[in-house]
Amino acid sequence: MVFIWVNTGVLEPYIPQTSTQIKVPKTYGNQRSSELVDQQQNSTNQPNPGIHPLPQDVYKANEKTLEPGDKVSFIYEIMSSPVFTLSMDETLSSVKATFAKKKFRHIPIVNSEDTLLGIISERDILRALAEDISSDTNIKELMNMRVLTTISDATIRESAKVMINERIGCLPVLSSNQKLIGIITRSDILRLIINRPRINIFA
Repeated sequence: MVFIWVNTGVLEPYIPQTSTQIKVPKTYGNQRSSELVDQQQNSTNQPNPGIHPLPQDVYKANEKTLEPGDKVSFIYEIMSSPVFTLSMDETLSSVKATFAKKKFRHIPIVNSEDTLLGIISERDILRALAEDISSDTNIKELMNMRVLTTISDATIRESAKVMINERIGCLPVLSSNQKLIGIITRSDILRLIINRPRINIFA
């Protein structure tokens, strides 16, 4: 499996969310702009079943107009490795200081064998501070113990789609023996697009 939930150290299969594709209205040369606006307003008033992938035709159009450039397709090509991690012995105050110093947004929590136990985010820390939780609170009380993970040869394209659908900011990368070997974030993908505009991620 390419994507796996790790729930307090226990592996669970990932079942992708089902979604329908966006319907792109056809436009005609003699159609007034006011009619197009009305169509767009009517479509936005409809219930939104969730986050949709772009239509396949749009991908094909992009492939025809863009030059192939450097081919970058897989997570292992852009993931951060080794990964900065924390143990469950940490407290809210120490983790807060770590986020301020390292400028990370997500930090995996592992045991002495590099087995993933959970993940703590900058948002978790901000929420704890807003709720005036004691600075001595153990990180175990704050971290998310159910984490979606991937493997190093997952494609960048499918990983980005999963991150959007699940509304998550990162994917820890596990080895074949379930050890943490890397992490991929939305920032990594955006940085790739900015720094290498001629990439080809349509693998």
